[in-house]
Amino acid sequence: MTFLTTRAARVLAAGATGLLTAVAVGAVGAAPASAVPLSCPAGGDSRSAADLRPEPGVVVTGVEDGERLYIPIAVDEGDSAYFFLPGGLDGTTAIVGAWENSTACNGDDLTRNGWAVTSRGAVYADGGAAAGARADYFGGANTLRLTRPIVGMSATVSGDGYWLVASDGGIFSYGDARFFGSTGNIRLNRPVVGMSGTPSGAGYWLVASDGGIFTYGDAVFRGSTGGLRLNQPIIGLLPTPSGGGYWLVARDGGVFTFGDAAFRGSLGGSGLTVNGIVPDGAGYALITDEGEAYGF
Repeated sequence: MTFLTTRAARVLAAGATGLLTAVAVGAVGAAPASAVPLSCPAGGDSRSAADLRPEPGVVVTGVEDGERLYIPIAVDEGDSAYFFLPGGLDGTTAIVGAWENSTACNGDDLTRNGWAVTSRGAVYADGGAAAGARADYFGGANTLRLTRPIVGMSATVSGDGYWLVASDGGIFSYGDARFFGSTGNIRLNRPVVGMSGTPSGAGYWLVASDGGIFTYGDAVFRGSTGGLRLNQPIIGLLPTPSGGGYWLVARDGGVFTFGDAAFRGSLGGSGLTVNGIVPDGAGYALITDEGEAYGF
């Protein structure tokens, strides 16, 4: 895994302003490859259930010397934010989504390999750059004529594939990611802003900016904010580990819970701008446009 460049670190340390967008990570131009299962020595696998799962990142956008930078951020279980740049990215490529695969045998989050994707569907992948499970390249939508831009991504539970989602809800499946349906031919009230696969890998949720939820495969509808008047648009969805519910987060940090998702707190009314939600232990962390993580 490639970590934050000196230039990008200066931008974030200076609190450069920008928009935070949940994204998925991947690599352009790499040959398709099968993910290699991580082999731990006998008694040497100390990973938790969270360590074993692929996890989403959040992209923070900042400007330095007139140049816009795009830096994916994730959170370890100690509420500490860290940065990753998959597939040789230097922070200047306009990615819109990012994910990481499982950790190395010692459970260190910094050993995760990752993927990232651009709005044109180009995927950047780490492969086996770090000690964790491989994040291989399985294909991208950049060779297709897209009707709408790609806005997000979700890795499969195995890490052997991923889905890309466009703002019209069109779904593009790669590796072991199966297609279960899309809203590509439906007239939406608001654009789709993100997605997440189910814990089983046999389905996924799509979320629109009004909080409308669309379910496919074994993803269960637990409710939405589609009928509510929101102060700010919804920008992300995070399922619970069980898959029996999900959290939605709005740009102002408001959190909405459905199913078995427990409300643990929010940044609503704080004046902060939030554009991403990631797992954090049994709860969640909200990432601000300053690159700060707030765990709940």
